[in-house]
Amino acid sequence: MSRRLLLLLIVFWGVMVFRLDSTWDGTEERVWIAAAIRNYHYYDFADIGLMVTRNPVPGTTEDLQFYTSHPPVAIWIPAILTEFLGFNELAIRYASVAATLLSATVLYVIGRRLYNNDIAFWATLFYAGTPFIAYYSRLPGYTPFGMLFSLLYTAIIINWLKRPTQARFLALLILTWLAVWTAWAAVFFIGTIGIIAMWQGQVLHKKRVVLLGISSVLAFITLIVFYQIQWEGSIDGLVHRFLWRTSNASGRQGTDAFNVLDYLIKNFSHIIYLATPSLFFLSIWGVVIIKKRGGNHAILIGLLLAGVLYQVAFRNASYIHPYYKAYLVPAMALSAGFVVVYARKGRWKRPIIDGLIASMMLVSVGVIGVMHFMADNQPWIFEIINTFQAQSTEDDILAVNFIDPKHNQVIQFYLFRPVVQIDSTIDIQNLADESQRRVLYIYCTELPATELVPTIETIFDDFAMYDSQPLLDEKCHLFFVEPQEPN
Repeated sequence: MSRRLLLLLIVFWGVMVFRLDSTWDGTEERVWIAAAIRNYHYYDFADIGLMVTRNPVPGTTEDLQFYTSHPPVAIWIPAILTEFLGFNELAIRYASVAATLLSATVLYVIGRRLYNNDIAFWATLFYAGTPFIAYYSRLPGYTPFGMLFSLLYTAIIINWLKRPTQARFLALLILTWLAVWTAWAAVFFIGTIGIIAMWQGQVLHKKRVVLLGISSVLAFITLIVFYQIQWEGSIDGLVHRFLWRTSNASGRQGTDAFNVLDYLIKNFSHIIYLATPSLFFLSIWGVVIIKKRGGNHAILIGLLLAGVLYQVAFRNASYIHPYYKAYLVPAMALSAGFVVVYARKGRWKRPIIDGLIASMMLVSVGVIGVMHFMADNQPWIFEIINTFQAQSTEDDILAVNFIDPKHNQVIQFYLFRPVVQIDSTIDIQNLADESQRRVLYIYCTELPATELVPTIETIFDDFAMYDSQPLLDEKCHLFFVEPQEPN
């Protein structure tokens, strides 16, 4: 390993581990993955088996929310790590960091085997330097592991096409199953790169690729059977989510359907913002250079095509979630590497290319900084959590008026108690009366997060009879609602 690559990977690792032990209070990552991992520790194997459950609070087995929209291995990997490092934020996130660091190394291997060391290095730098990877791929989720298995599969198949050994074919078989059981995106890479191998390979390659295809189908069927045996709603849930592919909400019918123009604008804005404008421009420039130079670029085209097909197939989720476009970055990075290696010459090209590289790094640092200290840092949530902890007893019912389930799940996760969302003053008193329990109700007129909250104009008049406590600079109030004696 060259010194410059080692230095790049060390810097990349340092960027990813920044704030790795921070609490789950941001808007860019979901606490449900941590909750799913905690549930493996909380529930018995007889209750949930190896299923993914999203419940942030303890409950009965009848209340379990089984999650089958994605394969389970991406949850199992950090869950295994918590067995060694303990159940905490750092252990859960570090699994993603390790996978992403490995994927950057594998991309270097791909670049070197397809082209040369220089293109490989610059591609790795561009890959690691985007917010798509340096920020999003450090978060728990499916992208870090799906990306790793996709790139590993690609790297091995490049060598297998040159020398088809049994060991390499066995590795491809294992990665096929890992991909299917880890992330739907990885399946697109397995299929696309496999088709390219069939097209470019010899007779032996063609026959073996058919076996890989059959293996991937068996892996998918086995996954569905695994889900359906443990939860009878698995297949219906998958079909239901896939039907809303043109909704403006992920996995369900939204307020409106998006059109093609909306979809393209939203996705290109994600790419330009999170891959940086400079890398976007360099990758387009790289296409021009690649076309002029000629040669066999089938694998590079396959990487791009697999990422695009994934966006189209899961277009509503891609429309909502910006990090889905991270799967386009390997192809973009490799293409941009051609610009640095083959066009960085001459009096006017060199300063332009150097300026683009510098601006990419500056923009990326700025975007990642904003994400860490604004989008991924919401301390107001913990003022609410601490207020509930200090003022309530186990017999009290906790309630809030703001809507966003991301925030409510964080509050429930750290309190390890249910929190009800209610936006009616009448409903609060009715809840206290029906349950004959005190209700602690936090009502906010506005929040520091980008969220609209229901406004009840007369709430302070209606609740004047109750004891209250202001918090968050009086943007929120905690009301103590006592039950009335039944008639």
